[in-house]
Amino acid sequence: MFVIIGIADTSFVAALAKSPPPLPVAIQQIIDDDAAICRQLTGRRGKTGDMVRRLDANGDGLTDYLVFSGSYVCPGALSAFTPTATAGVSTYLFLGRADGQIQRMWSGDSWGPEITQQGRRTTITFQMTGIACGDDRGGEVSVADRYSCKLELRPDPKGRWGLRSGLPSN
Repeated sequence: MFVIIGIADTSFVAALAKSPPPLPVAIQQIIDDDAAICRQLTGRRGKTGDMVRRLDANGDGLTDYLVFSGSYVCPGALSAFTPTATAGVSTYLFLGRADGQIQRMWSGDSWGPEITQQGRRTTITFQMTGIACGDDRGGEVSVADRYSCKLELRPDPKGRWGLRSGLPSN
């Protein structure tokens, strides 16, 4: 019996070592809000999927978080978390601070992040469409004919984070 306890205890310690640290309160609140929407629409909580991404967005070696509600999995209420032709889904960037806290640096609607890592540099881009790409024609053109572009989430020279223009892809 003593050996069995030792094996079970080792499994428990190994499981703890593999689990990521708990999420900051502000991020957990976004998850809880999405869960409440899902529960209201379907009667179930849903799952976070890969809506929270840990990364180092600014290269300072601290853990930052990119949260994309479009990755929240809510069977039966897919449209509540899916970008439409004219509107994206809530997206947030939180930067880690040296004191262990996080700070929200940007939030907006997007059609989903694409994260690439090159050395210490993390690039966060979004394929966007319509007014975000300078297309102010609105209802004058079909959704398929609207301008699209890839925008990068990065700080300006004053450190304010935002979507910065790239070349139009249409």
